Amino acid sequence: MKKLLLTIITLIAGVSIMACNNTTTQPTTIITTIDTNPEYKIVDEQLNPVSLEDQYRVYYEIFVGSFSDSNNDGYGDLQGIINRFDYLNDGDDNSGRSLGIEGIWLMPIMPSPSYHKYDVKDYKAIDPNYGTIEDFENLTALANERDVRIIIDLVLNHTSSQHPWFKAAKLAVQNNDFDNEYIGYYTIVTEEQKEPGKRYYLLAGDYYYEGNFSSQMPELNLDNEDVRNEIIDIISFWFGKGVAGFRLDAAKY
Repeated sequence: MKKLLLTIITLIAGVSIMACNNTTTQPTTIITTIDTNPEYKIVDEQLNPVSLEDQYRVYYEIFVGSFSDSNNDGYGDLQGIINRFDYLNDGDDNSGRSLGIEGIWLMPIMPSPSYHKYDVKDYKAIDPNYGTIEDFENLTALANERDVRIIIDLVLNHTSSQHPWFKAAKLAVQNNDFDNEYIGYYTIVTEEQKEPGKRYYLLAGDYYYEGNFSSQMPELNLDNEDVRNEIIDIISFWFGKGVAGFRLDAAKY
């Protein structure tokens, strides 16, 4: 049974990794077999559902810009969520006056040129319309007091075309500086290197960048070790601000 579970988990992990890759080379084929050795029999006890403590919670999804405006500037903000927290969870399971939610999923909160903010300009900041890092820390502190977990949308498939990494990559291509590290942060190809079924946009000269969602959302090259290290750093940053986890946007890409 352990071998069976291990091989299934390995297969799922392999498929997930392949789904996240944006490369100009063929993906590695992963071959996995399931061990059907009769030594590992599934008995009735193993088929019974087992309750796992605190594995499931009721989450409330919030598009911050439309939830609650604390300063009457026309935008919902983090302070607005703090002000309305008793509506979400007042800390008393028996009050009957709140929704009693156990978790909050915040849609993108990082600086972005779009209203939806799924194209990030800065992974370690709060969009000015939503507030400040201090506001966010105050929100997570309040949530922790009431045993409410906060997860945030983390957009790692692509950045905004206004992100400093992409600006640096574009400038490097324009200057024929192909040793620049930021060129490798994105999927940048020539006409001959384009892959069928993917969308590309002219970057500079004879070079194109992949942007399957939009020309304003250049795809990150997740095969690049420096990019992966940046992601680890970003995740660590937000854990330090009180985040309990992340919803990974566009993971299948």
